[in-house]
Amino acid sequence: MCVEALCSVQGPIKYDERLPSNNETNFTFIDDMLLKSSRYTQKDEDDSDVIDEYHSRYTLSYTEPELLSMGFNRMIDTDVIDVYFERDSFSVIVIDQASGYQWSSRPEFQGFSGTREDNTAARNLMNSGIWVDYVKRDKVSSSTITTASIYSMAEVKYANNAAYDEDNPDQTRPYMLEVGTYDTNKVSVSVINAEESSFTARVDLKMIGASFDVVMAVVDGQLESYVDVATVAETDTIYQLIAVTLFPYLGAARENKMPGYIVIPDGVGAMVRTNRYYDTYFQANFYGSDRGYDRRTITELNLPIYGMVHEPGTAGYLANIIEGSESATLMAYLWGKSSRYHRVSTRFNLRQIYKKIIDKAGNGYEVIDEALPNTDFRVRYQFLNGEDASYVGIGKGYRDYLIDTNVLTEREKGHDNKIPLGLDYILSEQEPAFIGTKTVTMTTPDDMAEYYNYFKDEGLTNQQMTLLGWSKDGFVNRAPYRFQIQYKNDLENFITDVRDDGNDIYIDNNYFVSTNLSKRVSYRDDVARDLSRLKMALPVQDDNSKVREVYFINPEVSLDKAQNDIEDYESLGVSGVALGSMGDTLFSYYDGGIRSRTDAIATYREVAALYDGLALGQPFSYLWDHLDNYTDLPITNTQFDYYTDLIPLIPIILKGSLSYYTPYLNFNALGIDRLLTMVDFGTNPSYVLTKQPSSDLRYTEARGFYTTTFADFDEEIIEVYDYLNAALSSVIGAYIESRTMVETGFSKVTYSNDIVIYVNYSSSQKADGAITVPAQSYRVVAPL
Repeated sequence: MCVEALCSVQGPIKYDERLPSNNETNFTFIDDMLLKSSRYTQKDEDDSDVIDEYHSRYTLSYTEPELLSMGFNRMIDTDVIDVYFERDSFSVIVIDQASGYQWSSRPEFQGFSGTREDNTAARNLMNSGIWVDYVKRDKVSSSTITTASIYSMAEVKYANNAAYDEDNPDQTRPYMLEVGTYDTNKVSVSVINAEESSFTARVDLKMIGASFDVVMAVVDGQLESYVDVATVAETDTIYQLIAVTLFPYLGAARENKMPGYIVIPDGVGAMVRTNRYYDTYFQANFYGSDRGYDRRTITELNLPIYGMVHEPGTAGYLANIIEGSESATLMAYLWGKSSRYHRVSTRFNLRQIYKKIIDKAGNGYEVIDEALPNTDFRVRYQFLNGEDASYVGIGKGYRDYLIDTNVLTEREKGHDNKIPLGLDYILSEQEPAFIGTKTVTMTTPDDMAEYYNYFKDEGLTNQQMTLLGWSKDGFVNRAPYRFQIQYKNDLENFITDVRDDGNDIYIDNNYFVSTNLSKRVSYRDDVARDLSRLKMALPVQDDNSKVREVYFINPEVSLDKAQNDIEDYESLGVSGVALGSMGDTLFSYYDGGIRSRTDAIATYREVAALYDGLALGQPFSYLWDHLDNYTDLPITNTQFDYYTDLIPLIPIILKGSLSYYTPYLNFNALGIDRLLTMVDFGTNPSYVLTKQPSSDLRYTEARGFYTTTFADFDEEIIEVYDYLNAALSSVIGAYIESRTMVETGFSKVTYSNDIVIYVNYSSSQKADGAITVPAQSYRVVAPL
């Protein structure tokens, strides 16, 4: 452990060679611009003029009489938060008791330009706490979906233009209605049950013949909104509900007036600062694309959370979708031509529109699910103050929830008080032959035993291994594999020796996504059907212009095949199974009826429960309670041009509970910068290795593994491991408690055991008080 000492990498990773030998001024400029990009976390707003204006002009300060004048009643009064509710618009104002900070579900500070800012239709959307999407039953089409709010249906009109200036200093002006313009024949909201810590509101959308109940409650000091699908009623023969959105403007930030940001669980973590004009929006389903409906998005959200911070260190909130996330869409709309506000919310999709194919040419027409989803929708809002009002606090809030619900337990692989090293070995692969294929042997059990002992002798005693290509089938594009194993006795002996040392060894398989090359998958019997009843087979062209049929396996078939192999795994003696594609695959499908993603989750969790040990790549959070190793942790996010920061959201949640690993460092193109990020994010190293040269794979499906030879990486693995272990061994089992940017490119991470790790990404020395850290290095500081 490097305590009160400088730690810099030695050996082949020579960061000093990246520093400039001339033109220092130009390099410093380039370095500064890079560190201020969205590849890194930025310093929070520190312009005193911006912060002073925010405090004096853009923080809510409603008095009790003002709240009453707008129709708000205090419905829930607790030691943590007070909840005020305005029935007709279904709006809430939440007061954080610890800080006094007020949160509104309506966009506040409307009219602060001194003029009318939006037309009546837009104001009716903004000032309503519930939106619904619906279509006409006889004209189902994605292009004809109507979005309406409670106020839209009630056809309210306003008593003024909402302008706020010296002549009109009343902050309640935006919400004053013309008397008698709320049409209760078209919509009504009634409180049908009020208790000490909860109340139920019935929303009756008479205009479209639909109604449902929303329960609002304070649970463990957090505001919970709950839509029970069983209460959804539809009596109209013309309209049909599509979706419900609760509180679309909760915490909306006006223009560049709030020095905060939106947190999006994209990749390892993303942030959008609310200090600039974007004129764009973000929309993605939790848990990625649903290929059953042919809904494909670039972004995969692994976590059912999002958050917003108005001012770091002062006020923020975490939204945790406890139920229904698999049927929900995260939407963020950023300040632009159509709105002066940044906002983020979730839409609960009651039904989906999809294309029903009627001929082989792919022609068809759009139809809609008749049945409602088999999940309710429950969101819990945790309002944050003090130092927890930050992206770190958002991650910690979700971490604490997962610990409280026993999803996360102490499962870090801290063997011998050293961090784990992920080592995947390719044993064999198949190569095309004149007739059929032939086996290309890349690594034998004896080779692995030699390497295992080599690393062990060098002090790398915590090795977590996965076997690839263990079947005579090969491995790339050929799963699920048959249990036909070369050198079976030698392999069993090696596995026994590894496990006797207290280390783990996993066997790779994939029961969820396959191709036409697999010998265990039947196109007719095993491939899932989408909602159009078509086989979920996707043609994919590889780098040699060959087309493969990628198959998405029916989840029930996946479970059946996994169950059939359990005895074989047990007889082999492995610690567990590494299930490729399971962690980030989720879709609706047709199997005698529509099976939702909720059904698929239940089935995949049955698969996960089969194993004592489970390793998954980038797994969705509903599998985390079954997880031993989180592999292939994203090193970035989708990097949309409006993302301003990269943040370690997943590491903040997992550190101290579960070991997580980088993608293979064989393919690290970022050099020392990547290693510094791993220290910063607490990420363990991972490599994939073979005995034979990687060129032997050039005619196989595994040709993408172009640099795997042990002789090329043995020294680097030791040096990189020692570099990372010197920092991270000191925080095994510890939680991330805070992370701040001391200045651009210079981070400070504090752990629950009071260890502090500084990481300097820049090309010049940095200091925090008496602590100095050289360029592109780190420093570990222990408590006195």
